[in-house]
Amino acid sequence: LGQADPVTGAEAEPPSAARTFASFAMVLVAYVLTMLALAAMAFTDVASPSPGRVQCGKVLNRSVTLHRDVTGCKYDGLIAGRSGITIDLNGHTVGGLGEAVGIRVEGVRGVKVRDGTVRGFELGARVANTRRVNLANLRILKSADVGMRVLNSLRGRFRRIRVSGNSDAGIRVVRSNRNRFRRLRISGNSDAGITV
Repeated sequence: LGQADPVTGAEAEPPSAARTFASFAMVLVAYVLTMLALAAMAFTDVASPSPGRVQCGKVLNRSVTLHRDVTGCKYDGLIAGRSGITIDLNGHTVGGLGEAVGIRVEGVRGVKVRDGTVRGFELGARVANTRRVNLANLRILKSADVGMRVLNSLRGRFRRIRVSGNSDAGIRVVRSNRNRFRRLRISGNSDAGITV
């Protein structure tokens, strides 16, 4: 039996099947939308560049965008630790004290390094045993040895890179094939601009 309405005293009608189904459907839709929103946030956290603190010698296993300079490095600056990541210097400088490597990209595929300055290491950038890496919009300055060394690498793309003031050659390419170098500015190095 239905319960009596406290105001009118009339007996209330029991909820119809249609109203029950509509309420259930609304709850279900709200639940699904909540789950989709949570999944989207989780995916964004994994896929987007990490804003976390990056320090000298950091091995990067996910894409990163710098928000400050990384300087005073006694050893390596930044190291690509995984294929397919992007290291966006975001206009900042990775600076060393005359030792080690500024940007180390070794044994990986499809890594991108872009938009910044590498200064004051023994070797500005080392790209070795790689496939399809992409370095762009970089300045590699004042290395104690070679500005950039490309070794045993295939199908790399190197564009809009300034290599200047290094104590040996600007760029040395060794045992590497099908790499493209475009719009380079190489000047003021103690040895050859580029050797192949």
